[in-house]
Amino acid sequence: MFVPGGKQLVTASLEKTAAVWDVESGKQVGQRMTGHADQVLCAAVSPDGRILATGGLDASIRLWDMDQRRAIRTIAISHQGGVRSLVFSPDGSRLVSGGFDGAIRVWVAASGEPRPGPAKSHAGGVMRLAFKRDGSLLASAGSDGAIRFWNPLTWKQEGKPFDEFQRDIGGLAFSPDGKQLAAGGWDGVVRLWNLGPEDEITGKVFRYHKNQVWQVAFSPDGTSLASVGWDETMGLWDTKSSNGKPGFRSGIGWSDSME
Repeated sequence: MFVPGGKQLVTASLEKTAAVWDVESGKQVGQRMTGHADQVLCAAVSPDGRILATGGLDASIRLWDMDQRRAIRTIAISHQGGVRSLVFSPDGSRLVSGGFDGAIRVWVAASGEPRPGPAKSHAGGVMRLAFKRDGSLLASAGSDGAIRFWNPLTWKQEGKPFDEFQRDIGGLAFSPDGKQLAAGGWDGVVRLWNLGPEDEITGKVFRYHKNQVWQVAFSPDGTSLASVGWDETMGLWDTKSSNGKPGFRSGIGWSDSME
């Protein structure tokens, strides 16, 4: 994921580490962050770019000082089976985690202390989490194929779940204006919803990837949506075409991009 400002990129590694990279040069910045006892599966950077959170199969969440690449604190046992997803609230005060145990947990970002969260979540693991930019809504995507919505003030579920996927959801993102939600599934399908009152929600289905969609992301102006799949391809979608129907713009494979 990108560090705020877009000049650096953070990666989580199956080698039990996390690293920061310079986008322009492609070189690693500083030393790798080590300390996890197992694979690191997720990472999140605070809105001010000062704190990095990582989580993985060792069930711990670790907070790091981004400037000094040193550990600040560790939440030792956060989820049974491991941590699968992390996201900071837009104001940076809270860190929300999702685990293979299907739970969503809330932490004080400054201290790592637990706070009340949703009473129930997903039947399977919580694969992805996403906040609306204004902090008014949290979306969670599970291996049960459902997307659920939570009020961050009460942590009560809002509206009806989106259940168009059959199983794991690999990507989840709100558009910058909060009016659209995108998700990618294990079946290679990308879905985009136009969000309005409950009876005005409309969805589109995009098919390009041959297998699991791993991540989706909107452009800063919200007019484009990128999707990345395990088939080593990236799709680029037009979310606001002239005819009102989002459509496919282009696609590349990793081999194409390296030529």
